[in-house]
Amino acid sequence: MQTLSSFLMNRVERYSARPALLTGQGAKVEQWSYQELLDKVRIIANWLTEQGVKNRDRVIIWAPNSPWWVATYFACHQVGAILVPIDIRSSKDFVNKVLAHSEATLAILSTQTQESWNANIPSTLLEALEKLPDTGKPLPQCPTQADDIALLMFTSGTTGDPKGVILTHRNVLSNVEATNGIVPFLPNYRLMSLLPLSHMLEQTLGLLQPLYQGASVYYPASLQPNTLFSAMQQQHITIIILVPQVLQLFMDGMEREVKKQGRQKIWQRMLAIAKFLPLKARRLVFKTVHKRLGGHLRYFVAGGAYLDPGLARKWNLLGIQVLQGYGLTEAAPIVTGTPLYQKDPTSVGKVLPGIEIKFNEDSEILLRGANITGGYWHNEKATGDAFEEGWFRTGDLGYLDKDGYLYLRGRKKDMIVLSNGKNVYPEDVEHALKQVPGIKEAVVVAYPEKPEPQVHAVLICEPETGNPAALVKEANKMLAPYQYIKGFTVWHEPEFPQTHTLKIKKREVIKELEALKNAPMNIT
Repeated sequence: MQTLSSFLMNRVERYSARPALLTGQGAKVEQWSYQELLDKVRIIANWLTEQGVKNRDRVIIWAPNSPWWVATYFACHQVGAILVPIDIRSSKDFVNKVLAHSEATLAILSTQTQESWNANIPSTLLEALEKLPDTGKPLPQCPTQADDIALLMFTSGTTGDPKGVILTHRNVLSNVEATNGIVPFLPNYRLMSLLPLSHMLEQTLGLLQPLYQGASVYYPASLQPNTLFSAMQQQHITIIILVPQVLQLFMDGMEREVKKQGRQKIWQRMLAIAKFLPLKARRLVFKTVHKRLGGHLRYFVAGGAYLDPGLARKWNLLGIQVLQGYGLTEAAPIVTGTPLYQKDPTSVGKVLPGIEIKFNEDSEILLRGANITGGYWHNEKATGDAFEEGWFRTGDLGYLDKDGYLYLRGRKKDMIVLSNGKNVYPEDVEHALKQVPGIKEAVVVAYPEKPEPQVHAVLICEPETGNPAALVKEANKMLAPYQYIKGFTVWHEPEFPQTHTLKIKKREVIKELEALKNAPMNIT
């Protein structure tokens, strides 16, 4: 399996009649077998050839998840095109920058994104591809090799122009093979796709890995909670990949229902008992929870942001394992994964086979392997800055313990260096804050940065919470003296600004602090 084209051919030969992709709701569920997926790929690939799409041409896809998105993905790779996926929530300005930088020759849009498209290159709707006739033409011969570019993944960032991460067929498929076994897919397993396919986590782990194992992927008709819960029951969903914030929303929803029914004491008692029970017994204790989640759910896979260890432990007590890992787009994207037997949820797991890891003098994580990007599209400076003697500089800080488990300390650019030379990792302080009842969310930054940087907390508190200064003092009790929070600000919105994958935009938070110079409060 040297290319994504040969990957699909191999899977079709092995799992031809098995269900591969599904979408819809109730009686209107549409199901494709592996062979039917290939048939759709053949039709679209021939259409792309008719449109003049050639080897190495860039094709933008700006559309929501669906089986037809997947068929277009493989069709582009079949004709040698370089796919440029864009999140449907991206701004018009971002899309125009991607278009200009990628020099794309064709765009696949959807009814959701068509109105925001104003470029002068040829475009069509994904919905129109669904209506293409089958002319019976054979599948075009694939011109690509393993080291040809498969994807340009543009990172939005918070400042400057987007950077196009170059990922080859080898990059992507080496990561698929490396993740085999980390998430235990079986042929009868079914994954529900929630994260956008425009992000590598969903592509690698939410699409290619299930297909690699002969499993199936379901694309829900909508992301409304009732629709999702109904689909989980109807489709016997076994695995869901999501960001930790959504995992927290699931838990919050259940606990609100428990509170509404006046069963908080019983709930806490059940959680206490579950600590002494094996996983299967926990599922029996919380059978009503499992029924609500469809009755077949085995695993959540959390990625893309920090996972609160307490949240992972609570799901485990309910009888559902939460697997997590560490990765980044430039690694296609997964670097580490948690084995099923891992007991400590504060670690992001062990390094995957075929990936080398080391740390520089600042504890920055450096990576090398077949999955690592060769650089950024038409950006020599960014490419040069990203590598150190052949090792990719992640910008993340961490360390390995004696058993090979990776622990993250946060982003290098976010680390707070105090005047006494001590390093404060914001994630450590944020974790302490989130343990305090009444604090819903917290961001820790260096503010002010001059004349001396100070540890400053920006808080979102639960409704009817008392004095926030008292909450911060409680958090300080869990910290070393040099980590103490010196000042705090109560955020003026119900949520922090977030990326499409629900990561908090710290740079925007700091900008707001600069604009609210009179608002910060000090802890005495």
